[in-house]
Amino acid sequence: MYRRFSVVRILVLSFAAILLAACDTPPSAPPPQAIAKVHTIGIISSLGTALNFERIGVGGYDNDFYHVPMPQLGLDPYIVGLVSKQLAGRFDVRPVEYSPGDFVGSATSDDTMATITSRIRTSAKPADLDAYLLVLSAVAQMQGTGQLYDRTAQEVGGLGVYRKAYIGQHYHYAHATYIVVLVDGHTGKVLSETGAPGGYQKMGFLEFPKVGGPYLDVDETVWPEADPQHPAPALVTKLVEQTLKPLLAESVGPTLKTAKLIP
Repeated sequence: MYRRFSVVRILVLSFAAILLAACDTPPSAPPPQAIAKVHTIGIISSLGTALNFERIGVGGYDNDFYHVPMPQLGLDPYIVGLVSKQLAGRFDVRPVEYSPGDFVGSATSDDTMATITSRIRTSAKPADLDAYLLVLSAVAQMQGTGQLYDRTAQEVGGLGVYRKAYIGQHYHYAHATYIVVLVDGHTGKVLSETGAPGGYQKMGFLEFPKVGGPYLDVDETVWPEADPQHPAPALVTKLVEQTLKPLLAESVGPTLKTAKLIP
């Protein structure tokens, strides 16, 4: 059971009471006095180290999950560039040398977050900036219409696609599920954790979001039907260039605004 509810912030608002009850959880935005002390900041992303392909059967049964390492895609430098551009007007954004693999983890427990933040001192150069902003994979609950056939307790995380089976058909959704974590570079204290908000998929009348956080409807051409563990390069390129990169580019600004890091 998770001891930290931070990643659940990207779920629907009905979970707000749970979040308020988690008094030991870092706020979704850093205190103004903490921000006032931040002049130099470094960006670290491990969100782009892998793609996730998840297959959900009717009623949430007969499921498969495929975690496919993809560090060669260069998504983390792309994400760092997006964030740096947004923050450049407010902070002195400094380049950081690091290995994304050293920061892989989901911030769902105190132990995991403590490990991730401690790696700033051991794996990042320079390690003495005022603050570091980490872009990490998070987990969000899949949502449904509330119908019996559409209920599921499944979750999605990070970057990828999930295929949901309905009676007689399938639907596909590409998602970019992540949090941004602001860490004090001098004390290692987590100042805030903010989930990327959704709102990028156009909703029809009486239609509900299918997953918390950023996602878009996609077609079956980005689902690796033959071998989800080894998706074809052309499929990956299409998914990344036509859907995931634009979704990240569109969602980074609102996420940083939610975190009160930009006006």
